[in-house]
Amino acid sequence: MKHFLVVVFIIFANFTMAEGMLGIPESFLGKWGGSKDSCSAQFPLDVLSIEEKRIIFWESSGKPKLIMFENDELELTLHMVGEGEEWLSEEVYYLDASSQVLTRRTKNGMFQYHKCTS
Repeated sequence: MKHFLVVVFIIFANFTMAEGMLGIPESFLGKWGGSKDSCSAQFPLDVLSIEEKRIIFWESSGKPKLIMFENDELELTLHMVGEGEEWLSEEVYYLDASSQVLTRRTKNGMFQYHKCTS
């Protein structure tokens, strides 16, 4: 019985710590474009903005329900809202060595973004 309680405590503690992160790490924050030209486009369809507690896309936004950062990978479960709908999205983000290129992996594929300077 003691082993069972220890295992349950460890699992719960790990989940709570991940859930309790204050927000998205600073290195990921900012405006990111699918191309460098996207950053200044009048209608930036492939631009996303990452804030500490929210990610904003063209027609939707998501607030993290779960944030985990391990081995330079940011894993998020986002509560998404857009176009009159709500859904959960599990996504993984990571940066290149220069922190100027962000890769986003979702169930729909992998997408690369460039850090916007403005």
